Amino acid sequence: MYGRVLFGQEVRDWAVAPQERTLTFWVTRRADVPFDIGDVRKALRDADGDWRVRILADPRRTVAAAVHVPALGLTSIHPSPAADAAASDARRGAPSNAQPVRGDGRVLDNGLLVAEARDDGTISLRAPGGVVIEGIGRVVDGGDLGDSYNYAPPRTDRLIDTPLDVRIDAVRPGPLTAAFDILRTYRWPASGDAAADARTHATEDVKVVTRVELRAGEPFLRMRVTFDNRCDDHRVRLHMPLPRMASSSFAEGQFAVVERALTAEGGFGEKPLPTYPASGFVAAGGLAVLLDHVTEYEVVEDGREMALTVLRSTGFLSRDRNAYRDQPAGPQLATPNGQCRGQRSVALAVLPYEGERPPHTVIQAAEHFRHDLLTAEGYGPAAATPPAPQNGIEVTGEGVALTSLRERDGQLEIRLVALGATSQTTANVTGAFTDAVRVDLLGNPVETLNVTDGATAIQMRPSEIVTMRLTPPR
Repeated sequence: MYGRVLFGQEVRDWAVAPQERTLTFWVTRRADVPFDIGDVRKALRDADGDWRVRILADPRRTVAAAVHVPALGLTSIHPSPAADAAASDARRGAPSNAQPVRGDGRVLDNGLLVAEARDDGTISLRAPGGVVIEGIGRVVDGGDLGDSYNYAPPRTDRLIDTPLDVRIDAVRPGPLTAAFDILRTYRWPASGDAAADARTHATEDVKVVTRVELRAGEPFLRMRVTFDNRCDDHRVRLHMPLPRMASSSFAEGQFAVVERALTAEGGFGEKPLPTYPASGFVAAGGLAVLLDHVTEYEVVEDGREMALTVLRSTGFLSRDRNAYRDQPAGPQLATPNGQCRGQRSVALAVLPYEGERPPHTVIQAAEHFRHDLLTAEGYGPAAATPPAPQNGIEVTGEGVALTSLRERDGQLEIRLVALGATSQTTANVTGAFTDAVRVDLLGNPVETLNVTDGATAIQMRPSEIVTMRLTPPR
């Protein structure tokens, strides 16, 4: 205990019961009443022997709230108890422009998507237009006797994709967010056996928990896969069947959406593997997977399914004998931390789309998914008036993405890219600024842009990068 804080909460009251020889503290998130630890010492001045200390925390609730936040801006909210149950029920509901989301055991429905947990632990997803995708979220564990450079399965591999048991737990029923957990237990080989070029017979039981969530108004299904990795020398992938057969894939990379074939070119003694990196999203066959970090993917089953690498466990920087490479890629140094033991968690989202090439709405959804709200607690008096909302810089335009925002020499510097555009597009920038200048990558002025009422626009070619400086009002 220090000051008035106990276990991260503040003391709001305390009492001494000499007969029961008990000292009790009541703690809450924030306490407004005075407290002095010296008073407690005085009350216990004549106490001797053993005493019991009780710390009782006030009950707390976690609730969902629909809050409008300006683009790159901020807003404040103040929680308060409802006057009565009727008033609380009257405020329940989805945002005004969205249908409430409903969670009924193993079914989630937000009016845009319907997700249902199957008995095998996979998910059935019904998209707008009636398209149904079965088998989403199948977990496949396979051996990996490769290294940090190249994946290489053992000659005698054992692929594990059937769980020992499956349980579905309801988490939230709606109306703003609804979710359930899929709990699957697998029996994975404990490690690889390089001498036998196989996986060991020793096994570990691993519980994989998949949180499945729909939010009101969101056109994508959120998923988070969590498990405790107790095994070595293996690769875990999450499989997503595609609504239609794909002949290529599209993935966000460095300032571009890259289209790739289903096969890869080999060379220099390496076996070609069509596993590729994706940054914000990967899309194929009418299904986009939104990502929160760079992820390896592969389109498999002749274009019918996508596999995303959740985990690669390898124990060497380079193996002298790698089945998928003729020569060593580096020294054979042990890398035990490369086995990635311990708790692992990966978040992603699934978004069906129409057409062959992913539309600009996929780029917008990827930006929305990976840039969650940043929240911070206030420490002012409870009766204080919260600060007014503040608008930030807003960027709109089909396929236009904001890739950088920083303060430089008293100005705001932003960098845009026409990420998903196939023809010329317009980037619109609005906010609290009076002047806008286009600059090159080194910051040298190139063109003065017209600004009207804190807004400017610029034409962009496909994949073009534009950097501009914005001058805030004085």
